[in-house]
Amino acid sequence: MCIGGGTIVSIREGLDRLPAGLLFAHADGSAALVNIAMLHFMERLLGRQYRNATVFWEDLTALNTPAVVEKIVQRDAVLLRFAAGDAWLVQRIPLTGVLNGWQITASCVTE
Repeated sequence: MCIGGGTIVSIREGLDRLPAGLLFAHADGSAALVNIAMLHFMERLLGRQYRNATVFWEDLTALNTPAVVEKIVQRDAVLLRFAAGDAWLVQRIPLTGVLNGWQITASCVTE
């Protein structure tokens, strides 16, 4: 893998083409990587983009707009059903081993 070369750029471009939102964060919550889908999801849901996973998760779980979105919260997952008809699952997974931090995903689960 080329640290400064095309491989890193290709990985980033690939992540930005995913339909699911991804946010990888360090243990302190600071974002290491956020793809385009996650940035769009954040703006749609909360009206802004986040660069801190902890702040994003706190705002997500505190969200209270039942006319816009119905929310079901569990320990590390939030199911959102939008009035527009789509449903999204947001999950927070701790990274383990040498990677200390969080992975947050946002996936459309509309059937």
